[in-house]
Amino acid sequence: MKYIIILCLVLCSCNSCVLNKSNKHNTTKIQGLGPHSISMSGLKTFNYDTVKYLNENLLKNKQSFMGKELSVLINNLEIPVKNYFIGEKFDQPKSVPEITLIFTEIEKLLKDKQREKHKLVTIVWQQPIVKDSTFQLLKATKGVWSKEAYEFYKRRLIKDIIMAER
Repeated sequence: MKYIIILCLVLCSCNSCVLNKSNKHNTTKIQGLGPHSISMSGLKTFNYDTVKYLNENLLKNKQSFMGKELSVLINNLEIPVKNYFIGEKFDQPKSVPEITLIFTEIEKLLKDKQREKHKLVTIVWQQPIVKDSTFQLLKATKGVWSKEAYEFYKRRLIKDIIMAER
């Protein structure tokens, strides 16, 4: 009897793993968003169209990311950030209030005349970052999203998400 109960528990947990794995490309539940978890549609749902994927998932669920760390957003996207640049405001010359994430190689972005093919996602920070540290990192990475860039920005809290086309 003891072995039957253990076997049932093992089978149930394996079945749960298989269900979660098969669901990956259709809908992803975002963890760490408190009692109101949200669902994001998978990239496959949009025939791998990154613009539609970003529009649907970020605009529709934008409020759910407010006040969360950037890592929550990035870790739940199925497309990688390729490049980034920092935003400045003339009235705050020593701070950086935002970062713009680019999901296309910069060379392709600059050459392509079809603007609707590329989305720029600007993240406005709750607290602006000191310009010196962000500028040094941008200079070192040449705007390429890297492990160093991710480590630097991942704990920053999101105030707003603004989407634009190139």
